[in-house]
Amino acid sequence: MAAAFVAYAAGDDNRSLGMRTRQYLGDLIRLDTSNPPGNESRVATYLKQVADMSGIPAELLGDDPKRLNLVARLKGNGKNKPLLLMAHSDVSQPSASSGPWIRSRARSARSISSGEEP
Repeated sequence: MAAAFVAYAAGDDNRSLGMRTRQYLGDLIRLDTSNPPGNESRVATYLKQVADMSGIPAELLGDDPKRLNLVARLKGNGKNKPLLLMAHSDVSQPSASSGPWIRSRARSARSISSGEEP
């Protein structure tokens, strides 16, 4: 879901799209949303801040304050078909049975979140 906002979240930020993408990805990776218990509200709150800074109407919805969802809407102009993006923000830790591809991606994500090249 963060990727949906990256293109719109320029605001006064004059960094390149790639630099903003890296920043958002690193920020999101550092938010612990391990399931259980989930704590998806951490990601939803972060993305709402990004949306708010970018002038994108957004709200947090849900019954459990620790597991809120972000709902945001970018209105179209009626010329193109609408696009709906949905994602979940809780994660599970990679295990020995995850396979080398998953463990490799987890290492790359940790590198990005710490500012290193993957």
